[in-house]
Amino acid sequence: MARRAVVALVILSVALADATGDHRVAFYALVLAIPPLAIATMDSFGEYLEGGSGFRALTWAVALGLAVASSAVRGQVPGEATVPAVAVSAFFVCLALVWAQAVVDVGRLALERQRPRGTLRPVD
Repeated sequence: MARRAVVALVILSVALADATGDHRVAFYALVLAIPPLAIATMDSFGEYLEGGSGFRALTWAVALGLAVASSAVRGQVPGEATVPAVAVSAFFVCLALVWAQAVVDVGRLALERQRPRGTLRPVD
């Protein structure tokens, strides 16, 4: 779960860099976010193979694809003062998917902490 938190924070840093107008830093932060996103995607796919939710694995895979697409489009215009609209759109969908997964993880963690210690977890 810590790996997924790193992904969410790096993706948030991209959004903050874009909001301040520093698109070059946002590009490099987005490129930096791709390896942790790939790790989170493979981790959720492993959970799927062990009987977890396939929707989570699909969501992480789509977020990874959107991050790669957004960074590819941003990389094509290195000297521009603005970011192409398709790169911004792809990034914000990626941001929404990653943070939705973060909210789900926090909710799951809160539910696990509320469960009494002596009870057994249900089998998925």
